Amino acid sequence: MPLPEDLQGDRWREKAARAAIPILIRRAKDRVPITYGELDREIVRHGKGKFHHVHAAAYGGPAGRIGDALIETGRIWGVPIPPLNSLIVNGQTRLPGHGCDWYLQKVLGRPVRNLSEQEKPKVVEKVHEKVYRFADWNKLLREYEMKPLVPRLKAAKKRPGRTRRRGWSSEGESEEHKDLCKYVAAHPAAVGLTRAFGRGNLKYRLLSGDKPDVWFARRGRVVPVEVKSSVSNDDDIERGIYQCIKYRAVAEAEQVSYRQVPNATAVLAVGRQMPHLLADLANVHDVPFCEVKAIGSRER
Repeated sequence: MPLPEDLQGDRWREKAARAAIPILIRRAKDRVPITYGELDREIVRHGKGKFHHVHAAAYGGPAGRIGDALIETGRIWGVPIPPLNSLIVNGQTRLPGHGCDWYLQKVLGRPVRNLSEQEKPKVVEKVHEKVYRFADWNKLLREYEMKPLVPRLKAAKKRPGRTRRRGWSSEGESEEHKDLCKYVAAHPAAVGLTRAFGRGNLKYRLLSGDKPDVWFARRGRVVPVEVKSSVSNDDDIERGIYQCIKYRAVAEAEQVSYRQVPNATAVLAVGRQMPHLLADLANVHDVPFCEVKAIGSRER
């Protein structure tokens, strides 16, 4: 099928909308929303010089274009497509902007603009769950003649696994790390989880003896979180990616031993901007990451 009319054109908003779709689908598969700032950086990074940084408010236009295009495609398919644009959230509230209210309303069949501060997060969680569970995102990419986001890693300057201990920050001892761990435990939405997960466990230990910084569990789904604060250097964050891979594998093994569905997801929470090369590394290994700043703490 031809590209929907809302995605055609050479203006910035149409080009940005086209560039954003593979990025958002990658996030949908990771089950993690993306902030306006993160989306801006990802579009510029993957655009190979075709895009420049813009203010977060400018992304309302491309987000609307994506939402309208999916509605048009859904009509052609005869299957409603959930609003992928709803994954673009404010970094502080972790909620989509008011421009997304109409798309949320179409999914839920009722107005959302006048919802209370307590009600809207629950509504957004329901819509995001529909986005995560949609099975035809790859089909959509093929229909739009877009390539999935498969990062290509640059040649490493040093062999993997050769990082020296003196190259790491004293992460486990820093007050910034403790603050961010407590914040993530109290705010599951900061790492893309619903509030139904409740407060995370800061003391959970895997059967392997490994201890994730934060452990979330609900109805058979488990999500260990590795936290790297603003004082973590790149080597620390790289190590965190591989820790997430280990947590995921061990957590899934535990689930199998308990006769549960092995559906563990390990998330990396970073208290600063994720370095580009490490973002690619995380994506290659299917490790979701979130840039998180604990409001009112040393991480701010």
